[in-house]
Amino acid sequence: MYNLLFKETTGSLRVFLHGVLSEISDIWWTKCVLNVLSPDQKRQVEESRVKDLSGLDLQPLIIIFDRNWKEISKRRSLPPTVRTYLKEIQAIRNQWAHPTGEVDPEEDICRSLDTLERLLKHIEADSALIARVAERRKLEEGLRSKARQQEEGSRQEEAKQRDGFKNDKEFRENSSFGNNNEFTGKDGAILGIPLNVFNVFKKYAIIFKQHYEDELAKTAAKTGSMDKFSINSINNFVEAGVKRAVLEKIYDKLNDLVDNYNFDIGKIDTLAELIVSSIADDGKQQEDQSSKSQQQ
Repeated sequence: MYNLLFKETTGSLRVFLHGVLSEISDIWWTKCVLNVLSPDQKRQVEESRVKDLSGLDLQPLIIIFDRNWKEISKRRSLPPTVRTYLKEIQAIRNQWAHPTGEVDPEEDICRSLDTLERLLKHIEADSALIARVAERRKLEEGLRSKARQQEEGSRQEEAKQRDGFKNDKEFRENSSFGNNNEFTGKDGAILGIPLNVFNVFKKYAIIFKQHYEDELAKTAAKTGSMDKFSINSINNFVEAGVKRAVLEKIYDKLNDLVDNYNFDIGKIDTLAELIVSSIADDGKQQEDQSSKSQQQ
């Protein structure tokens, strides 16, 4: 984009402006160039002894075009939209020449290339340059379309993985024992729900935990390493995320829990913690069994 804008487009503007300004006046350099520049710009031009448009960069060329708009548009039959394109190119030029960090010019590159392509067509730039700009625009549009599709796919996959229950019917089928079996937590507090209901939530949490771990693996693959993070900090991050997800699902199914099992809503957080803790215990047991198998 930088070369297309600051080099090739600048060259095309010089050719266009030289052709039309020389038609406006025999003293076009003074009348149409020096007289329309700001005092500072005029002084810089005179001090550098520039005598032709070839010595000017994109910024003063845009100013010269804009301030001679009435005569230029009349002689080349340019519609008012071209002046809009010109002002947009000036804004684009400023973003690329003086990045502030607040606006990333890459984010709007498709719009920028489209505007550039339109302007180049109106000033009758070289057809090969217009073709390169169009090709770059199509490439960027394709990349961004693919990125949006991947992002949408990731959102759908995340939603699918977060949905521990396909619908309310599945929840009821998995939780309607119709008895008074109770799950007793490690702290001795009776939560008042059957073990199979607890396991429904646990199954959901395991799905979400796997999702978190997969996302961390993708991050590690992109960055090359996650060595700066300790195992404990990663595990804590995963557990916190899983607990948030489980809490959301508990709140989502709270009416069923209260209606069917007289669940104490004051123990929602306890239930979520027990689910996360149970998953962690399962993981430790698997590690212990694997360690014993290796020793044998």
